[in-house]
Amino acid sequence: KIKGMAVILKEQGINADKLKAQCKGFKCKEGLTNCCCHWILFNKPDFISVPTNLESLCQTWGFKIIFLPNFH
Repeated sequence: KIKGMAVILKEQGINADKLKAQCKGFKCKEGLTNCCCHWILFNKPDFISVPTNLESLCQTWGFKIIFLPNFH
């Protein structure tokens, strides 16, 4: 079962009852550290250090993966 961001934050001891899910356009105000659930989770160390599914799959098969920025 998929959990919502507010549920995950509550499990971590953070009261997220009055927080927005995310700021408009993912553009949080500069200097704020707790403006929305997305920002708080995005900056938690245990969420930052988790590899993506693609990274895990490649590592399982012995491949190395490099993410490069898009050039349009």
